[in-house]
Amino acid sequence: DLAWSPDGKRIALCGILGGTDGSQPEPVRLFDDEGAALPTLAGHDGAIYNVAFLPGGSTLVGGGYDGRLHAW
Repeated sequence: DLAWSPDGKRIALCGILGGTDGSQPEPVRLFDDEGAALPTLAGHDGAIYNVAFLPGGSTLVGGGYDGRLHAW
């Protein structure tokens, strides 16, 4: 999954890279609008399958296979 920040200056990417069952933690990868990598975000016990920026753009929420939502 991917999500653009409301201002269009950042993109967040997540997905299952280490298998298909969602059991391996995978960080959210962030990039700026030029394609440069920003720090990754972690926090779930399993893979993250969905991300979304809140309307203000300063908070990103991710839903994971561990059954939790995590906000960064």
